[in-house]
Amino acid sequence: MSKESSLETEHHFSSQHRLLESFPETDHVDKSPEHHEGLPRHFQKWKAFALGSMGLFLLSLILNISQAYRSIRHSRQIPYVYSPAEDAVEHHVVVFQSGFQNDRTPYTGPPSDAVDAAWDDLYNRKSF
Repeated sequence: MSKESSLETEHHFSSQHRLLESFPETDHVDKSPEHHEGLPRHFQKWKAFALGSMGLFLLSLILNISQAYRSIRHSRQIPYVYSPAEDAVEHHVVVFQSGFQNDRTPYTGPPSDAVDAAWDDLYNRKSF
């Protein structure tokens, strides 16, 4: 490397350094310790608040899920209303038709003897 190019490089770096030092926008930056300590302390307060809120939310969620699980499990064992006839009652699973699209009930459709018979059977059936 020649002496001239070395001098040019040094001159270039020193002029850049002087430009950066005299840049006017760096003069107004607050370099006091209060300024540098205030931002992290403020951030730490919000961080602690956010973590505390998340912890309370998760605790509440866990308690609600466990209570719902216990409630469902408990409801299968004991009926909501006590009845001495509960032992005599037989439960059957019945699938009802929705009555929409192709899932029609015998009670829908244009008037006919079959529809009337279905309604009569439904309303005139004696339970006792």
